[in-house]
Formats: sequence, C-alpha cells, structure tokens
Amino acid sequence: AGGAEVLKAARGFAGASGLVPNFIVSTGSGGAHLYWCFATALTPAEWLPRARALVALCSRHGLKIDAPCTTDIARIMRAPGSVHQGAGNPVVAAQWRVEPYTLAEFDQLIGFDLTAVPRAAPATGSTLEAPPVYAVKHGSKGINADALHHDTQPPADADLIADNRAAM
Repeated sequence: AGGAEVLKAARGFAGASGLVPNFIVSTGSGGAHLYWCFATALTPAEWLPRARALVALCSRHGLKIDAPCTTDIARIMRAPGSVHQGAGNPVVAAQWRVEPYTLAEFDQLIGFDLTAVPRAAPATGSTLEAPPVYAVKHGSKGINADALHHDTQPPADADLIADNRAAM
C-alpha cells in the first residue's frame, strides 16, 4: 500500500474507533506505524493485554496491521530520522494528537476490561506469558543463543556503526 492509502486507512480507523494516534510514522517503505502515548508508564503486564485488545479493535474495524509486531514488547520499530534500507527513503514522524491518553480513556476506546484479564502468575514469577514463537534458522537454539555466539561473529566496529547510524 502507498502512503496515501495508509493515511486514508489510519484516518478511517481513527474516525470509526475514536482512537486517534498521537504519532504516525512513515516507515520509508510506504507503510506506517501508529503510536498511542500514555500519561503514565505501563508495566509489561499492563501493556500486553491492552496491545492484544488493540489488535482485536483493528481487526474489527478492518485496519490491516502486523499483529505480531503490535504484541511484541521487545520489537524495535523504525526510528524517525533513519533511512529505510531497502527503499532508501527517510523515516519521518508527524504528531496527530497532542494529549497523551489516560489508561481509563484508552481502555474505554479499545473496549478493554481489566476484570477480564487472568490474574494467575506463571510459576517462573513472570507476569507475562511466553512470547510468540518466531521462525529461526535451522539448527538454531533461538535468537538469544545465536546472538551470544561471539566466536562466529566478527567483532563490532564502533566507528563503522557510528558512521552508518542513519541507515539503522
């Protein structure tokens, strides 16, 4: 989808749901990220069920999103000021709504019911469920194990990274 189609879809969603994003970020590839800011910080346990409710709301309104990205707390999104590697276009942000959302306001707009969230803590002591399983290369023990195998990776060059930071 092109930028104009994405903006039209975002406006349609905001108008139909009443959930106006605080920021819209053009990713440089024709897509966009929508951001909703809160007046207070959320813990991961508070955030995850709301992220799932947001995914459901988007689905009900026909807004095409990448649901695994929306519910992945560790996901690093494209940063404004960077450049999309494939397309070569800049990533830019525009503010849409100035005021941050209170939890009560956000919860009402997404139809989130705190009483419907299970409260049993897993045996590990974590308040989050296990993260979704993502595809990994054959023979891999996971992304963390792969990242920790320093003997198979060349050492990082800080100067090279700094010189190319706009492309990250």
